[in-house]
Amino acid sequence: MILPPEADWFVRGFAQYWEMHYAELNRGKRPPDWDDCYGGNMSVSREAFLAVGGNAADLKRAYDVELAYRLKQYGCSFEYLTDALGEQHESKGFRELSADAELSGEACVELARRHPPTQPKLFSHLQENRLSWKLVWRLLQAANPSARRMEQLQRFAGKRAGSFKWFPLFYNYYFWRGVQRAGLDASRLI
Repeated sequence: MILPPEADWFVRGFAQYWEMHYAELNRGKRPPDWDDCYGGNMSVSREAFLAVGGNAADLKRAYDVELAYRLKQYGCSFEYLTDALGEQHESKGFRELSADAELSGEACVELARRHPPTQPKLFSHLQENRLSWKLVWRLLQAANPSARRMEQLQRFAGKRAGSFKWFPLFYNYYFWRGVQRAGLDASRLI
């Protein structure tokens, strides 16, 4: 991922998360699955694409992951090609990426509604977090700080600790807000 020189710690944490994700696949630590398939890094035969009904045109986000889930149910398997290279130029900042995280939370709720077996995988990262993070999430939820306040808090956190240490907390908080906005009781997920 290519970042602008002025990228803040949240953006750098976002990039580091994706680098870790793809490094895990590159090392073969686990086989790729439907939730690793994004429109920019997957291909499928026309026959299989049409057989499962193509993209869900009514989804605003995650239509590629939803398609991959249906392809897996159809019997397709996934192969990760370590030699295939992609380059993403990330120009978003904290506010845009945090808004994206909320939209991802909403999209995951819709995917879980359409395909209930996906729920454990879609929300597992909320369950993996330490108890202290869960407490902070609940405090943030109760305070419901404005985006401006959160930006100030993230600047403070970025100065006090390594950026990636704090990135999952903030990203998952925004994801959690999206889950709640979509009408799922996020407290039962953590």
